[in-house]
Amino acid sequence: MILARKPCRSEIRFFFHQNNRRARPVAEAAFSALRPDTTYFSKDYSSMSEIFLDDHIITIRVEANDIPSLRASLNSYLRLFRLCVDTLSDI
Repeated sequence: MILARKPCRSEIRFFFHQNNRRARPVAEAAFSALRPDTTYFSKDYSSMSEIFLDDHIITIRVEANDIPSLRASLNSYLRLFRLCVDTLSDI
């Protein structure tokens, strides 16, 4: 079986409750923790990502050369985000 390389993209949004007073600080901390991973991009890599913080929403956009690369990037961000939020909720 031959897999065709087809560019693909995805977007993940994490919503924080606005009525929770800790939501904004947690969102900012998670954003700061995830952002460095988006700055190391080279044309040699198989995916590219961007991250945005808008009030209480973190948005991560990922573009990749193929589905396995997209899946790997998304899984990495999901794991990192969960680790950030779990750690911050314990503080």
